[in-house]
Amino acid sequence: MTGRLRDRLPGARSDRGVTLVELIVTTFLLSTVVAVVAAGMVAATRTMGSNQLRLEEVGENKVAMEAMTKTLRTAIEPRLLGASSDAAAFIQGDARTVMFYAAQSSLIEPTGNALTRFGPVRVSYTADEDGTLTETYQLPDEHLPSNHNYTYCTPGSTGCEVRTRVLARNLEAGTVFTYYGESQATLAVPLSSDGLEAVDSIDIVLSSQTGTDEASTVVSRVSLVNAGNAPTSSPTPTP
Repeated sequence: MTGRLRDRLPGARSDRGVTLVELIVTTFLLSTVVAVVAAGMVAATRTMGSNQLRLEEVGENKVAMEAMTKTLRTAIEPRLLGASSDAAAFIQGDARTVMFYAAQSSLIEPTGNALTRFGPVRVSYTADEDGTLTETYQLPDEHLPSNHNYTYCTPGSTGCEVRTRVLARNLEAGTVFTYYGESQATLAVPLSSDGLEAVDSIDIVLSSQTGTDEASTVVSRVSLVNAGNAPTSSPTPTP
């Protein structure tokens, strides 16, 4: 019986195998499925990486915000710590920099005639052009307990002790600090001498963005309840 006749019989087994067209179609379908699955895995991996990065940025900004608000709430007029001057609690203020005097509890008010560094701490927060937010923390120069004319060395000079730490990175350009007076009216920046005395609260916006992902933003308003009252101390931040 010929092969042609055998193929026509019911239940007969074909020995022709797989044609080239069938092989090409099968290969194409498998390649398509693999490509779709691979693309999905790549997209999922990128999404997970992006979400992880955003979580890290939000976490860093929250830690920075907590540190800043905790210290800013202790902003104080130096005279309330015995200074002979009537300087305002704030020394400088603009959209991306703030400098102020803060109460702190790392030192005990001295007795006797030993030199001390007790007094208002000079603190600043600066967001530079690279988006790095830096804190500087500076005790007054050594002085006799009876001398309340607090002075501060120039950062960078020989023997000048200034503690510096980075609080956040990759901050977007734009306003970080917005200042309000007692009536909650926005104060113009940079703060004038009258503006420095009028600060009653501050809005802080920390917005970070890496690559093309959506920015991660943390916002807080700080009420400066101690700026003109008796001080409430806070611990010295660890460098």
